[in-house]
This record gives sequence, C-alpha cells and structure tokens, in this order.
Amino acid sequence: MLNIIKKSPSNTKATVLSSEKIYRMGFDFHGGKSQETVNSNRLRKKFLERLSSEVLDYDVTILLFFRRVDDFAESLYKEQAFRTRYEGVYGFQDFLDEQSVLFDYTARIKEFRSFFKDVKIISYRDANNIGLVNSFCESIGTPMPPNNLVFKKTRVSPSNIAALVMAELAKKQEVPYKLRRWLLDFSLSNGWPEPKKNVKRSLWPTPESHAAFIRRYQCDELSSFFDPVNWEALEHMPLSNAEIESYICAIEKAGGLDPELLQMKFNIKNIF
Repeated sequence: MLNIIKKSPSNTKATVLSSEKIYRMGFDFHGGKSQETVNSNRLRKKFLERLSSEVLDYDVTILLFFRRVDDFAESLYKEQAFRTRYEGVYGFQDFLDEQSVLFDYTARIKEFRSFFKDVKIISYRDANNIGLVNSFCESIGTPMPPNNLVFKKTRVSPSNIAALVMAELAKKQEVPYKLRRWLLDFSLSNGWPEPKKNVKRSLWPTPESHAAFIRRYQCDELSSFFDPVNWEALEHMPLSNAEIESYICAIEKAGGLDPELLQMKFNIKNIF
C-alpha cells in the first residue's frame, strides 16, 4: 500500500487506496473467540499510526462507508462463511459475539479520527442509490472514469436461508471449503428450492433479538444514514425440520459433483 503512494508519479493529482481490510485490521474469522483482544487492539492502532505517519506530507482524506449495522452483520457473515477457507464454527450468534468490535461504528470512527484529521462518513445507502462509483468519485472530487467503469460481473451473496442451511450442516459434520463453495453456487442456481416470497428470512431467530442487536450498536452520528427496518418484510424463525429436509433432498438430487463431494452428499443424507 505504501509502495503505491511512493511510486506514484510526481504530477499525480490524487492516489486512491481502497481496502476493507483497513477497517478489519486485526480481526479475523476464528470461530467462537472474541476478536477484541489487547493484542488485536495494539496491532491495529500500531498499523494506523504507521499509516498516518507515512502519509503525513500528503493531503489525506479518509472515507468511511457505513451500511445499517444489521445488514452489514448479515452480509459479512455470509461472505466469511461461504467464501473464505476458514474451518470452524458457523453459528450466526457465535459470529456476532466474535466480531462484535466491527459493529461498534462509534468506536471505529473515533479510532480513525485519532490518527487522521479529515475523516468523512458516508451513507452506503445513499451512495448505492446514485451508484457506488459515481458517489466515490464525487466524494474525492474527481470526474467519472471513461466508460463509467461498467462492471460486467457482480458478486452475488447467498440468501439467508442458504446460510441457515449451512449452519445446520456444520452442527452435524465438517463443512470444508470445497463443500461450502459448492453450496454457495448451488444456492444461487435454479435448482435451489427456496420459495419466492415477499418476505426475507432473517438470520436472527426473533424480532426482539434483531432489534436488541441494532440498539446495542446504535451510532448517533449515523442515525440519519439508514432506512428503518421494515419488520413486515422480515420473517424471524429458525429453520423447521421439514424445511431442513427439503433442502437436504435438493442437495441430494443435485448433479455434477466430483467423487469427494458426492461422498459428502451421501454423508449429509445419513445425518438427517
């Protein structure tokens, strides 16, 4: 990252460094252990201190994009559980307890401001409404790149039901990376039997637990940034045995598996 800055031509008007890892510095997906430790705090602050000292001679603006905290929690959980090579516990509540420090927006904003003078807070909702690239360019005061940077491929997240099914599997057997990636692809295919509803299944088991999470991490500075939760469009309940069975049957019938995954498929059938 620092090499990018140092190697920039002398006539460069602006250098943009974009990385979610800066926000998550010191925090990983370990399974059941809180990431807010003395060591992680020390390493993260040491990194930010060094970064700020390295760019001391530059005009630096930090842009922090925030989305509603429950949306962020669900998105990050599915990203980590399906797309990383982590092996371990996959329960959603375990994840919330483990990664609680990331959801404390007030503390994270304060931390960045302790090392950088100019920190801008941006609503992900508003930025997404006008286009993330457009919003980003507007925020840094630069025109849109040629052809508006049309992205041909967009990463699609699995549904919450797919995440709940995988969490149930993880209670019964190991769910290695290869199987999780296959489950991700299958859950996004036409073979996945998820019903088309006007409501979304929440990863929180009850409205009360969902609302309590939002209250716990309420950030006054960001209160106007987010739309309120549409509770009528959410369904809060754990997967029933009948639902689990229907998804397992769909997994059994899915074709195109290599011998290793085929064996996993039969193992899945035997544990339910």
